[in-house]
Amino acid sequence: MAVRVVASPQVITLARTQTLYRVVKEFVEATAGFPCPEVVRQGIIDHPYLRSIYVKLVNANNEQVAEVTLLVDWAKHRILASGAGTDAFDFDSTRSISEQISKALLQLKTFVAAVRMSGQFRAEVWYGVRSDAGVSYEEACRALGLTAGSKQLEWAKGKYLHATFRAIRLEELHVDVRTIVG
Repeated sequence: MAVRVVASPQVITLARTQTLYRVVKEFVEATAGFPCPEVVRQGIIDHPYLRSIYVKLVNANNEQVAEVTLLVDWAKHRILASGAGTDAFDFDSTRSISEQISKALLQLKTFVAAVRMSGQFRAEVWYGVRSDAGVSYEEACRALGLTAGSKQLEWAKGKYLHATFRAIRLEELHVDVRTIVG
């Protein structure tokens, strides 16, 4: 007599802010190809001062060939986390959080990772700080260990693909992808 054992996935429950951080973390790591900088966790969990995270792929000529912008609508997040929406989510711990929030998020993340791996690009992570966080720009930057910069990158020549997305289950996060396709 054979015994069949079926293992069920472990369900984890994450608060809305933690879910937001995990989705952003997955995107940054897939796009950049390196671990998510600690400032992202600090700017979402510890001191919610980050308004936007930009992951830019740059070629050998110092031209930008792709960019993923992750923009957090903190006003909408506050409303949704305080009872007007879901304040916690249950997830299968064996699968990507992005995939469980939205299949389209997983597809975008996979597409951007493929762009990164298709050429010799370096990744740069840039940040935008909220103006409505209740602290000055300088205080927010200091709390997150950021320095103000004014460096600009030129886009490489060619046609580009531009897609914007917002997940229904995590509607405070806007994902904008722009990449050179030819």
